[in-house]
Amino acid sequence: MTTEPENYTRNPAIDGDPLSSFQRSQSGCHRRQLREALGQLMRAAHDRQPVSVLPALCKFVVLSAHRLVMVGDEVGAAAGDCSAGWRTLTASDQLFVALRRTLSATKAAAAGDKNDSCEAVREMADATQVLAEAAAALDRHVNQYCAAREGDLS
Repeated sequence: MTTEPENYTRNPAIDGDPLSSFQRSQSGCHRRQLREALGQLMRAAHDRQPVSVLPALCKFVVLSAHRLVMVGDEVGAAAGDCSAGWRTLTASDQLFVALRRTLSATKAAAAGDKNDSCEAVREMADATQVLAEAAAALDRHVNQYCAAREGDLS
């Protein structure tokens, strides 16, 4: 067990709650990775890359979004029955639903022939927009909860 020097004064603004700080940083990191993966997916669609490329790019979207969902679930579970916990879990669930929709739309776009792929790619673009909005909402709820938790330490 480590002990602090006698003249050490705990500063929550600097020290904070290590778990909350970690969760906030993870949420931001995974959201940035998701935003980048969504950008690559949409650039490929915009640049009219072969639709066979879309599932490979979607894997990065799935990984980033799933990591963000895991952070949201951890924060929501740690929050317990408080309203912040329920909001975080709800946002996490909404992100998961949006992820499933994006995955289905990407598979449909990749499986379509040239005649119907334009509409499928448009659906995929709509789904990625909803996914990005859900990720932003979850990141906001995680940050609000963690900031409040860190503020409780002072």
